[in-house]
Amino acid sequence: MRRSLPLWNEAIQGRPDWDAIFDGYAATTDYPGCCFWRELLGHYPQAKVILTVRDAEGWFESVMRRFLLLRDENRFWVLPGKP
Repeated sequence: MRRSLPLWNEAIQGRPDWDAIFDGYAATTDYPGCCFWRELLGHYPQAKVILTVRDAEGWFESVMRRFLLLRDENRFWVLPGKP
């Protein structure tokens, strides 16, 4: 993560180095790659892309069923929940 976080921050600022970001990787799932699917497909035109879209309420309910969020003062923990 120490290497990839600055690279993803550069991508967010509009200066992506996709080859550096994906050096040593063959795929991406979920965030943050899903935010750049058009750009990634442009850079890697032979890539296979599976993009799914869900309504926000259904997604939130699913996340809340999967994870239990605990709050203590200004700290948050995400603990595995029941599938």
